[in-house]
Amino acid sequence: KEAEKLVGQLEEKARSIANKKTDMEFELAQLDRYQDVMKKIHPLAKKIVTLEGSETVAFLLEGDFRDTINIINTEIGKITNGKHELISTPIDEETTAAIIVFNNKYSKKIHNFLTDKVSEIRLPSSLKDLSIDKVLDEIDNKKVSMPKEIKDFGKQLNKMSEEWYYKLHDLTTAMNNKVEEIKKIPTMGETDYTFVMQGWLPYKKLKNTQKELQRNFGNRILVKQLELSPHELENAPIVIENPTWAKPFELILKVWQPPRYGTVDPTKFLAIFFPLFFGYILGDIGYGLIVLLMSTFLKKKFATQNDMIWASTSIFQIAGAAAIFFGILYGEAFGSLLEHYVFYPLKGGAEAYHHHPYLLKLGILKWPYHRDITIDGRIMDFIVLTIGLGFIHLVISISLGIVNALKEKSQKHMIEKIGLLAILFAAIGIIMAGKGASFLSAPSYIIIFIGIIAVGYGAGPFGAMEHIFGLIGNLFSYLRLMAIGLAGAILGAVSNELAFKFAEMGAAGLVIGIALAVMLHSINIVVHTFSPTIHAIRLNVLEGFGKFYESGGKTYKPFKARR
Repeated sequence: KEAEKLVGQLEEKARSIANKKTDMEFELAQLDRYQDVMKKIHPLAKKIVTLEGSETVAFLLEGDFRDTINIINTEIGKITNGKHELISTPIDEETTAAIIVFNNKYSKKIHNFLTDKVSEIRLPSSLKDLSIDKVLDEIDNKKVSMPKEIKDFGKQLNKMSEEWYYKLHDLTTAMNNKVEEIKKIPTMGETDYTFVMQGWLPYKKLKNTQKELQRNFGNRILVKQLELSPHELENAPIVIENPTWAKPFELILKVWQPPRYGTVDPTKFLAIFFPLFFGYILGDIGYGLIVLLMSTFLKKKFATQNDMIWASTSIFQIAGAAAIFFGILYGEAFGSLLEHYVFYPLKGGAEAYHHHPYLLKLGILKWPYHRDITIDGRIMDFIVLTIGLGFIHLVISISLGIVNALKEKSQKHMIEKIGLLAILFAAIGIIMAGKGASFLSAPSYIIIFIGIIAVGYGAGPFGAMEHIFGLIGNLFSYLRLMAIGLAGAILGAVSNELAFKFAEMGAAGLVIGIALAVMLHSINIVVHTFSPTIHAIRLNVLEGFGKFYESGGKTYKPFKARR
């Protein structure tokens, strides 16, 4: 009743204003066309003398229709017994304009005759009773006044919106809640004295739900937890819950279907490896600090307004911190600035730096681990390090696949994943055998053979070929981490080198050098924040999720009143 009363009050008024606004907008849009036409026939109108009781009709003919004008003139003469006047003139190469003046009593017959034969000029009702001179003046006046009137109508509608929008919105929500409630009633079992409802509930909320029902209804409501078979559980909706440090990464997973009930939730996996890959690529103290500060600023300013903003800014806070960590490991801050202002002085200048690049060296531990691949054959070090990181990522991914196979009691999938894991470790054994650990050679080849049989058992012969060769491709695809990171590091170093070259030219050169470095570093930050984001997601999703992620779940959406 309240909704009906409110809508009754508003509908007529709102529709009246909206219709007036729409009509006026349409008329304003047509005025330019009328103005162009009236200007074309205006010279003819001056030759016509209109008398009381007479009517004037103007029309246009496209193309050279001089013979047609003569035919029209003859036919009009038959209707009016020659009591009319017709004047025509070519306006341009493609258009002929004409005006006919005749007695009002012939109006209907003449209009019927002209219909479908010519393009009659029909003015809006507000202009049709005016002379052509006055029409042109009136069009000019309307083109000035009508936009103001349209704006006033818009203000009236905006005022109504401000006054009534939330009330209407609340009523709409309340009515939708009622409709949803009514729709659910037929899904319940019911007799004269009892009813039964069945639904899904997160287990940890069961006790609280029982308490609330008992508090409101006493012992009149009984709650029973059903024992479900594995097949029935396949249809269970999914509630994703993660610790605070991993929760923001649920945002990335919203692009895909939730994991099937009972399988591994990949959020924590993504929360570990996304920042790791991002930091590995960006690896710069300065760039990482800017990412961290920008995301912190945006989070404080906007996060309370939107969960998506909170999650995305939280992700980049963690990613920025990871970039700072790897920047310390690589000894990079805004490219090569640390080399010039810290490492060179500590090691006795640029020449000494290139011969003795490490400030700290404890066995295989070296710091800073510069990404300058021109030093000491560093390119192989980075290839090995990057492949090693990819190896760890794949091992964890396949292991999670084994966990999923165990949960789903899928023996074939489990054996297939174990076979892939065996092939990975055996491949490392063969590489180590080539480096001197010859005792690993024979066992590694045996394990690879057993692994191929296991994968073939689980996936079939063609599936085995696809998975094994795919695994090799997956492993080498991690080299993009090194390649993209090196590109950013080189661009950062080049930015600084250009700035140093200009700085040697004096004060003006110093200013130009600083400006150039700021510009190039700004471009580098934007490109090498976007690029690591895309590739960190890509490697996790394609190489990682492909080994264990079981999609196909449906999100838990409890029946509740919208507020």
